[in-house]
Amino acid sequence: MNLDIDYYELLEVERTADEKTLKSAYRRIAMECHPDRNPGCDESEARFKAVSQAYDVLKDPQKRAAYDRLGKAAFENGGMGGGGQGGGGFGDFSDIFESFFGDAFGGRQRGPARGADLRYDLEISLDEAFHGKDAEITIDVATACGTCEGSGATPGSGKRRCNLCAGHGKVRAQQGFFVVERTCPTCHGRGEVIEDPCRACAGEGRKDERKTISVNIPPGVDEGTRIRVAGKGEAGPYGAAAGDLYIFIHLSRHKVFERDGTTLFCRVPVSFTTAALGGEIRIPGLDGSEHIIIVPEGIQSGKQLRQRGAGMPVLQGRGRGDMVIQIDVETPSKLSARQKEILREFRETETGEECPAGEVGKILVRGDNVMGGYLNDVEESSLKLKSGWYDTGDLGYMDADGYLYHKGRLKRFVKIGGEMVSLVAVEECLNNVTDMDCECCVVELPDAKRGSKIVAVTSKDVDSSKTNKRLSEDLPNIALPRKYVTVSSFPRMGSGKTDFRGLTEHVWLLEQEED
Repeated sequence: MNLDIDYYELLEVERTADEKTLKSAYRRIAMECHPDRNPGCDESEARFKAVSQAYDVLKDPQKRAAYDRLGKAAFENGGMGGGGQGGGGFGDFSDIFESFFGDAFGGRQRGPARGADLRYDLEISLDEAFHGKDAEITIDVATACGTCEGSGATPGSGKRRCNLCAGHGKVRAQQGFFVVERTCPTCHGRGEVIEDPCRACAGEGRKDERKTISVNIPPGVDEGTRIRVAGKGEAGPYGAAAGDLYIFIHLSRHKVFERDGTTLFCRVPVSFTTAALGGEIRIPGLDGSEHIIIVPEGIQSGKQLRQRGAGMPVLQGRGRGDMVIQIDVETPSKLSARQKEILREFRETETGEECPAGEVGKILVRGDNVMGGYLNDVEESSLKLKSGWYDTGDLGYMDADGYLYHKGRLKRFVKIGGEMVSLVAVEECLNNVTDMDCECCVVELPDAKRGSKIVAVTSKDVDSSKTNKRLSEDLPNIALPRKYVTVSSFPRMGSGKTDFRGLTEHVWLLEQEED
């Protein structure tokens, strides 16, 4: 095999290969042709030396740049013309470049290079992140050679002074008016060379081994937390110091909690009776204790409750974050005959009794001009007429002066991401955070991802970001408007009520024009 070929061809890689690819190719070929695996084979030994020389050049960015420009001539004596002191010449042009732009400006350290740092990705559970743990990890890493104890020399053999630099570790080279002091290319700054390289590590003083390392994971670590283990990276060549090991933490999904910093978030389903009457729920915490959460009367679905100090511990600090519980009210899909009877009785109690001033309720009307029922539809008549009161299906409230304010249709609900959201509730919150003279309404538009989305329509321009921030204090994220539209006037029906259908069509047409 002709070994006097391109370095990239020797390593069997493309000229665009990155550092990882180069290293992998070198290790593979070096293992194949190592003298210990091929005793007495001169061709294998020659190939081993050739690929080692090629990798030594290509692994260094500055040497590689010089080789890509000038080829092997950049590393041959006299290849760039001129001579030098100490026998250095201009044979290693890239080393001169390093010395001038590296050593002169603090870019390259002298002597054997420190070993490379390593990265390890470790997945742990949320419970382990809460309590902390002692973990053991197994990695393949370059460690100091046990045969030569990291020296790179065969046991019993020694080292001699480098002839090129006379033991100084540096040589000088002159180019024109410049005299540049550089690291010796033969001894790499050590001032001495190995007479008989160790065969176990090919004279490098290190070799790959599988190693088990114990690591302490402190309480409170989060996704992406980095833990440094000093001196557990790759061993440096020729007995140089080892690099560091960096462990990156990843959290597995928990069956109950989601995490945001030190805050734990969970969703708890409650029955509609508990939501209406109030009660308590019990949540098992990560600390092993049971947290009792009081559910107030009349709580609405999506409302969030906060338990102080029940969250994650502060990493390398004191205290704990909070636990946030979102209430999801569940409506039963199947009812017994008795349960239906009770609910019908409850419905019959929904009369025209006035709500307190300012409180939103159902609008019921009665009078001589109110219909007496639906023709030939006794069941529907019984649903809409109760003790002479007609259920309009609208919501509203009375102010202190007796003026009635319409708030929208009771049946104005929209399903988003599998959850029901009351448009009336969103409108109520929107009215509370906008100016008194700003008329507000929300409509439903189709959405490709969630099926539906909420669009806020206002008679005055509002800051959508600031408005949504204020709305988030009372509404879940799923109920926040995804878009704000300003209109000069709202379409009305003959009764003076907002024409929601007409408004929805108008907003939809505006969106189509934008697209």
